[in-house]
Amino acid sequence: PRQHPHLLAEHLRYARRLGFTDYYAEVYPNWGLDGAQPWLVAQLLQDPEQSADALLDEYYQRYFKESAEPMRRFFERCEEQWMNQPGDSYWLKFFRNETQAVLFPPEVCRELRGYLQEAASLVKTRSVRARVQQVSDAFGVTERFVAMQTWRDRLNREVLSTAGSMDRGVPWLKAFRAARREFVDYTRELRATQPLLIAPFKIEDYLMHDPTVNTLVWLRDRSGSLAKELPSSLADDAELVELWSNLAEKRLSIEFNGELLGSVKEPRKIAGLTYGVSLPVGWASKVEPAEHYRDSLFREEGMQVLRIEGSINTSVFQWRLLPQAEFSIAALKIRGKLSPSSSAFLTLGWLDEKHRHLGIMRMSLPTGEWPDWVDLSQGGMIPENAVWVGVGLRLEHQREGDWVEVKDFRLDVVRSGPASLK
Repeated sequence: PRQHPHLLAEHLRYARRLGFTDYYAEVYPNWGLDGAQPWLVAQLLQDPEQSADALLDEYYQRYFKESAEPMRRFFERCEEQWMNQPGDSYWLKFFRNETQAVLFPPEVCRELRGYLQEAASLVKTRSVRARVQQVSDAFGVTERFVAMQTWRDRLNREVLSTAGSMDRGVPWLKAFRAARREFVDYTRELRATQPLLIAPFKIEDYLMHDPTVNTLVWLRDRSGSLAKELPSSLADDAELVELWSNLAEKRLSIEFNGELLGSVKEPRKIAGLTYGVSLPVGWASKVEPAEHYRDSLFREEGMQVLRIEGSINTSVFQWRLLPQAEFSIAALKIRGKLSPSSSAFLTLGWLDEKHRHLGIMRMSLPTGEWPDWVDLSQGGMIPENAVWVGVGLRLEHQREGDWVEVKDFRLDVVRSGPASLK
């Protein structure tokens, strides 16, 4: 829920006092979550000096009637969460970013669900019951998304920690995958049956980051032997069994400059603005120009390290022709500092012969401070008609003090079955 009605009222009053008379908005409403905001704006456009609180009183009393008070507390609590979010403000903060779940942690979701249950217990008419139920159903997407992201973040931190334990990692992988399925199934069902409640969005944005392969690589490394079997508590998941089997096969390394060696190619510049990263030949990059952006290559312990700071949106990547194979896996080493809403992730993707995208997967570094090198891995079955496979790094919305360093990119494929490499 993105609730900020009092901020809208303040902005409209300010604009009118400056002399503005016309207003344009892109609403694309989630009718189950947006509450009074579109209605409030419509009233204030007639007279921005009206009291926003008086108008909200009218809305809750007329729309939710006998359930007005708990529904008011629900939306006011949502507004409090939104307005007190961590970090500084910037355009499209948290947009299509899984870390937005930090705005509504599980304990807040439970509190909000309590208000909805109280409201449901007070309804006396069919119309009010339907209105409360719509908010409840829409908020179910929030709850399930937060649950999925909570397990995903918890799992990632456990796997990347030097003190990570298989006793936690195994059940947490199972919990993450169950929460992911619940989020996907519930959201798709709601969009099919009640399309007005949640505005269309790309659910894939929140599913591309799947730590399953990274966790399985960690479990296999912890087991100490490639012959070890998948933990029995995970053996009822057919996809995990298949992934584990592919990870057990010997890999064919694709030749590419994953060590960042060789002469550096200067990035493209236009009007003094940098649109790329200083990288060795063979690597490609895209940079959204930013005032404080800077990158550098330096040598540490015999390896080339790429450091990036001040990035709004940066990608470095390399595409290679695919040998005959069924499974591909990418990896890199990374360390750094990430603020809330900042992102740094390994990417693995595939293209067809016409360079059309066939899919992409991510493995993200959790927010916070990671001063020591950690390994990120991502893998998946190669899509039909894939001709190219690519590995890369993507950075988004670095804030002041954030930094990321990467090295040792790797890209392997696996030939399953009789053609396995021995």
